[in-house]
Amino acid sequence: MAIFERISDLVKANINDLIDKAENPEKMVKQIIIDMEDQLRKATQGLGTAMGSCNQVKKQLATAQEQSNMWQAKAKTCLEQGNEDLARQALENKVKQDKMVAQYQEMVNSMEAQVNEIKTQVDVLKQKLEEARSKQAMLVARSRMADAKSQMAKTLGGMDSKSAFAKMDKMEEKISQKESQADAFSEVSGIQESESDPFAQMDKENSINAELEKLKIDFNRMSASSASPQKRGYEFEQFLNSLFNLFDLDPKCSYKISGEQIDGAFTHDNQDYLIEAKWEAKAMPKSALHAFSGKVKDKLTTTLGLFISISGFADECIRRENSNIILMDYQDIIMVIENRIDLKQLIYLKRQHASQTGIILYHPAC
Repeated sequence: MAIFERISDLVKANINDLIDKAENPEKMVKQIIIDMEDQLRKATQGLGTAMGSCNQVKKQLATAQEQSNMWQAKAKTCLEQGNEDLARQALENKVKQDKMVAQYQEMVNSMEAQVNEIKTQVDVLKQKLEEARSKQAMLVARSRMADAKSQMAKTLGGMDSKSAFAKMDKMEEKISQKESQADAFSEVSGIQESESDPFAQMDKENSINAELEKLKIDFNRMSASSASPQKRGYEFEQFLNSLFNLFDLDPKCSYKISGEQIDGAFTHDNQDYLIEAKWEAKAMPKSALHAFSGKVKDKLTTTLGLFISISGFADECIRRENSNIILMDYQDIIMVIENRIDLKQLIYLKRQHASQTGIILYHPAC
């Protein structure tokens, strides 16, 4: 009965569990189907044999029952004819047949129970076989997809400087560098062409002159204005922002940091500057320069200050005591907006003169 034990094992098994535990699910599901088909074939054959045996016993049961009935009828006939000895022999034979009937009946009951159990198991096995067949395509696809993902992960994980992918990335990086260099060369070339093109240079100068003319008008209007010092101070900051932008100094507007007011900032010739801008009635005293110099000292050591005062500075302010700032006044602003000197050149000459002489208020000859 080993065949029926094998069927029982397959019936109790969970297909998904079998597949999940398998090293190769694709092969496992195929093997499960092969096993089920083989066992189902054997089980069907076994079931047929069991049913045949059961039917044979049923025939023997029927024969024994008939023999019992026959001997009972003979015993009755003998009694009716007054032959008690023959009647007794007939009843003894009937008792033997009744024992056979009981034995055959017990065998039939047992065999029918076994056959019914085998039928149930075979039916379940058929259902599981159909389930496995229906899942086979899906499981095979899933298995192959998992293999593909695993292979891709190994491929990506195994990349090194010698792999084709790494070489491609390296080549792309080199190309990007070349493109960046080409863009830079093109930009430089474009600037050089613009500078060497007399028409482009003329257009640029005309544009700057037009903007300077507008700024001159704004400056004269502020000079003649009777606005409050606060309003004029704000307008002056806006004016300076436009002026510095015109000369590509990219100024930062006024801001506050740690409670102190900074009127602006810019970078020129790799040098960072803070701006202090004043438009007041009197010349700036030495104390104002000390205060601004202190703001500058709190920043990086390479930072300088540019103090712009339309009302000028007291005579005591022009020496190197405040060595981290340079000064601009009304005369400097007029020279720039009348286009007698470039703002960048003016700042450079003032810083150079202060470095060489210690005098922080200097008006270049134009």
